[in-house]
Amino acid sequence: MTSPQPPLTAIERETQSIKQLNELIQHSIGSLSSISDNFNVFHDNLSNSNKLSKIYSDIYRENRSLNETLLEINNSNIEKDEELDTQISSLESQIADLKNQLNS
Repeated sequence: MTSPQPPLTAIERETQSIKQLNELIQHSIGSLSSISDNFNVFHDNLSNSNKLSKIYSDIYRENRSLNETLLEINNSNIEKDEELDTQISSLESQIADLKNQLNS
C-alpha cells in the first residue's frame, strides 16, 4: 500500500497550476499555428481558384469571339455564293441569247 501523500503546499499547488496553464497555452499556440497554416492553405487555394476562373473567362471570351468570326466568314461566303450564282445565271442567259441569235 502506498502511504498517503502529505498535502501540497500553496507554492506546490501554484506551481502545478502554472505548469497546467503553461501546457494549455502551448497547446493553444499549436492550435493557433495550425489554424494559421490552414488559413494560408485556404488563401492559396482561393488564389488558385481565382486564377482558374480568370483563365476560364478568357477562354470563354475567346471562344465566343472565334464563333462570331466564323459566323461572319460563313455569312460572307453565303453572300458571295449567292452573288456568284446570280452572275452565273446572268452569263448562262447571255449565252442562251447569243446561241439564239446565231441560230436565227
